[in-house]
Amino acid sequence: MDRSAPQSRATPFWLGDWNAAKSGINTFARNLSLQTRSPTTNSRVNKLDADLLDDEIFGMLNEHLKSAFALIKPQFFDKYKPELTALLQSIIFGLSVASSKRATYGQQLQNLKYKSPGLVTRRLYLFGLITIGGQYGWTRLNQYLLERGWADLPPNTWRHRIHSLIDKSEKLFKILSLANFLAFLANGRYKTFIERLLSLKLVYARPQLVHSVSLEFLNRQMVWHAFTTKLLIEKEECSCLRCGTRIKSIKPHRSVQEGLDANKEENTTSQDQAKSPQEKE
Repeated sequence: MDRSAPQSRATPFWLGDWNAAKSGINTFARNLSLQTRSPTTNSRVNKLDADLLDDEIFGMLNEHLKSAFALIKPQFFDKYKPELTALLQSIIFGLSVASSKRATYGQQLQNLKYKSPGLVTRRLYLFGLITIGGQYGWTRLNQYLLERGWADLPPNTWRHRIHSLIDKSEKLFKILSLANFLAFLANGRYKTFIERLLSLKLVYARPQLVHSVSLEFLNRQMVWHAFTTKLLIEKEECSCLRCGTRIKSIKPHRSVQEGLDANKEENTTSQDQAKSPQEKE
């Protein structure tokens, strides 16, 4: 027997079946990975919660700013409140949305960021200019018209017409904002009317994370609130019972007791004197 000749190995009996089933297994794994992938659409709850968080952050910073000016010039904050509000909003916008994060602090906590089909940076700057600058300009314009009394002028004057036009445009914007919010509740795409105009969508910054609304803190708060309320009620009942027993156990002073006995004796003698003439008759 020649050992130098290569030994022929027999082909496994299962190799043909494995090659036939391999393509089907790969297709099934690919479809399964597509089904388990995180969805690109995000929840409406996350977007609304992000707005609430942003309002809370701005409220806290605004209170600190107001308290700081209250120690120096209290009238300064009230006089230049629109300017200070716009300045604070611009700082927050520049540090959050205008940065590489492309999201406010509340949106970052909710794992959200802005996305646009075109140039995102320019659209974000335009979004900040409209929201912050537009709000400031509209506030100052209304204050100017109110101080000058354009609404009280005769209807045929051009100033009154401008005031009525501004009033109608404000009502139209509110109607469009309401319609946009109803559409947002239906499809969850654009949260504000300005975002719809600029085609700015909020998407998940990290889609691989699990997106679920945690109600654990709310459940704990409700349980703790019910528990503390029950303890307070029981404490009030115990205090009332103790006060009642203490009042019953308190004995009057000797002089007070003697006065009460004397009053009883006087009442009995007066009643006897009143009865004696009647008995004689």
